[in-house]
Amino acid sequence: MGYGWIFTSNLSDNIKFSGSCKDWPSSSKAELMAILTALITCTLNSNVQIYTDSASCIDTFNKLNSPKLTARQFQKLNNCTIWNAVKCIINTLGLNVSLIKVKAHSDWEYSQLWFKYNSFSKPTSKQYTKYVSWKIKCSSNNLPMMDILNRNYPDLIKENEPCFLCSSHIETNEHLWNYPQGFTHFVFLDSLLMFEPFISSVVLLLE
Repeated sequence: MGYGWIFTSNLSDNIKFSGSCKDWPSSSKAELMAILTALITCTLNSNVQIYTDSASCIDTFNKLNSPKLTARQFQKLNNCTIWNAVKCIINTLGLNVSLIKVKAHSDWEYSQLWFKYNSFSKPTSKQYTKYVSWKIKCSSNNLPMMDILNRNYPDLIKENEPCFLCSSHIETNEHLWNYPQGFTHFVFLDSLLMFEPFISSVVLLLE
């Protein structure tokens, strides 16, 4: 489980850090490790604002300063050992820390720095998610072609159907890339005309 942070007060210095968690990793643990490693780098008596999308970390952080939090309740907190280290760092360095909630995957400009380069301007967008999904399916030969649909839904599709484009080969992931004319068919007009009466009848039934 990866985590990272960047100093936003002075981007010219390019101060940033990233790491990973193992041994029972979780999203809240990764967020907490990002907070801990960021606090270690702070100077004495600093005012620190941390922007995070983890509501769990913010709620737990606010509980730490509550006089109602007993030692027994503290021991029951998730990742209490890390939280104890966070408290120790804050007290030792005399930090004034506030956590600010930001919307998760909200195309926040600084979150882009923690993703690999891609062709989309916003790496946290739905468009990029679909793009990554497409790449994974292509690389693992798991595009929903007829051979895959036959394997996954044998009761629904009992026989491999021929390719819609050439009508001579069985439709498989391998055939999709080996068929040279396939890349020019962005709209399967022949298939649309073939199944148009069926599609129209289904639409009428649904209405």
